[in-house]
Amino acid sequence: MSKIANIILNDDYPLTIVLNKNYKIIYDMKSRFEALRLSRFADINKFIKTVVL
Repeated sequence: MSKIANIILNDDYPLTIVLNKNYKIIYDMKSRFEALRLSRFADINKFIKTVVL
């Protein structure tokens, strides 16, 4: 089973998830912000600040 080696925040919400076997997954978070519990991160600056911490 692959494990997450790194997560990279790209411009305009997509995350690049790098796995230990050098596989990469690009996960677009933008559509997730329509959900009520994630709507506070719709502002890209809040999203970046939260992910970087």
